Amino acid sequence: MRQAFRAMCAPESHLKGPKLKPRARSSLVRWMTGISVMVAVGSTSSVKLQAARRGVAKYFRPRDVGVKVDSGVGSQPLGRETFMGAATRAARALSAGWFDFGVGIEGGIGFQQEVPMGFGVAYVVNPVGDIHVHIPLRVRTPCGTRRTLIAS
Repeated sequence: MRQAFRAMCAPESHLKGPKLKPRARSSLVRWMTGISVMVAVGSTSSVKLQAARRGVAKYFRPRDVGVKVDSGVGSQPLGRETFMGAATRAARALSAGWFDFGVGIEGGIGFQQEVPMGFGVAYVVNPVGDIHVHIPLRVRTPCGTRRTLIAS
């Protein structure tokens, strides 16, 4: 299963053999979506569990488990703390049992050209140590939040 996942995630230039035709590629994805995997999500939040389930369901049939873990960062992480919190959640969730993947999702505040932006980070790790990072969204923070951030 891990080899199939790596082959699917690898850039096409690294795949051995001839390139798959679109029909063959779609049948591979259909085959892989039938594989059931155990996913540990580093949170018991229903929103984070749903997000992880939807993301993994594109490639596998997920059986997810919410694992209560500490992110190791404050309640409102800033900048790099957000990445560290998501990575810590994923690693601790994965080590909590026998799972195929660990998922850590963390939301935080970052600055883009001195403008505070809210953003989320999702880390996915497997027991081999492969890591995938996804930053799905960045949004401007409301004016009231900006004043509070600037004052602190």
